Amino acid sequence: MRTAVTLVTGATGSGKTTLISRLLAKRPSHEHWAVLVNDFGKAALADAPGAIEGFVTVRDVAGCMCCTGQVLLRTALVLLLRDIRPRRLLLEASAAAEPAGIARLLLDRGVADAVELESTVCVVSPRQIADSRYLSQDAYRAQIAAADVIAVSGASTETERIAAHAALNGLRSSPARVVDAYAPVSDL
Repeated sequence: MRTAVTLVTGATGSGKTTLISRLLAKRPSHEHWAVLVNDFGKAALADAPGAIEGFVTVRDVAGCMCCTGQVLLRTALVLLLRDIRPRRLLLEASAAAEPAGIARLLLDRGVADAVELESTVCVVSPRQIADSRYLSQDAYRAQIAAADVIAVSGASTETERIAAHAALNGLRSSPARVVDAYAPVSDL
């Protein structure tokens, strides 16, 4: 059986690590899961649900997962799959990661025999998506465009939620499921 992979993208501070913690909290108790992080999430996930009991393995990848560090990601992935054989792998990409590069690696012959990319989730903050400094970044727009699911985090008012949804609709050529990042995990 191949390891199911969920790729989690988004800008720094959008809530990627928080979302991963929520996913880990809903992990079936008999399943071993793993997380590969590329930002600052490793320290925050050290105490994630299941990590202390040994049912969740958290490792970091030095370098960019999508380009110059793909050799590092491939190595970390192969070692993790050989050592742990997790049922699910959550990949937390850096804010600068291009999801297409990570997806290419996961679909590469040899790797694709061991893993299945089930979904790409982009976590967006309403404040970030309303900020032209984020929208002017190619990687940020690529993460939104590549997502199967967009999880809106930190919307404190209905007005912020509506504005975030409108901005997201303007950035995508095809529909994605847009959910609240704090919605039931089954919605992700």
